[in-house]
Amino acid sequence: MPRELPTAPAILTPIQLDSPEALFPAEAHRRGRAAAVLILLFPDDEGQACVLLTARAAHGIQHAGEVSFPGGAADADDADPIVTALREAAEEVGLDPAACGLRVTGALEVFALTVSGFRITPGRGPRRPAAECRPAAAEVARIIEAPVQAFLPDAPVELEERAIRERLIRYGAYPVEGERVWGATARMLGQLGALLAAGRGAEPSAAPAPAPTPEPGESTIRPARSEDGPAIHAFLETLAPELAHALPPASSCTSPKRRVGS
Repeated sequence: MPRELPTAPAILTPIQLDSPEALFPAEAHRRGRAAAVLILLFPDDEGQACVLLTARAAHGIQHAGEVSFPGGAADADDADPIVTALREAAEEVGLDPAACGLRVTGALEVFALTVSGFRITPGRGPRRPAAECRPAAAEVARIIEAPVQAFLPDAPVELEERAIRERLIRYGAYPVEGERVWGATARMLGQLGALLAAGRGAEPSAAPAPAPTPEPGESTIRPARSEDGPAIHAFLETLAPELAHALPPASSCTSPKRRVGS
């Protein structure tokens, strides 16, 4: 994950039409209830990138009838947002991180609802997890394998207006499998799409100058470079697997800028 994350398209942020008050005040995520969701990326049967979403049960739960990521409120004994996201994904869709080869790769920014702060934990797995997942009937109506292409910057967004708790709201929504994805979930997907598009369109940088070859019996010490990442992680996978999985991406070791996310 890069240190500088792109912003989600502004059209996806709901605005309140009948009041000058901000719908999402800047400090909302700090005073809201901590929660986390899992953004699970995986290839479908044809090798196309997908993200796992859930259509929530029609009644009896928060955000009933909406499309969202697996996730929910943090428990008091959750060590961090990653633990929260994985625990909730196991409860809602039966996700087994070990069985699908899940590996957490980073976090997006905190997205705020009016009553909740969300720490977003994206991950990826080499196998198709939805085929092995089963929705918890009390919370999830069905599992959706949504193509990532539906959330790239050039993907269609539809404007909608509706009254929510006596407030008139306008927002952009992604059409996916007959559903409308809006609110915090849409903003997360919009940021993810912008992030993936930026990586896809990036021009390859000039190759750094090769390090000098040491003479026999000599050692050369130099700062780590991004291209050293695979070798470092391969070494640590053999020596200390837990440490290897805890390390940030190689880019986090080579740039002095502050890391975004958690």
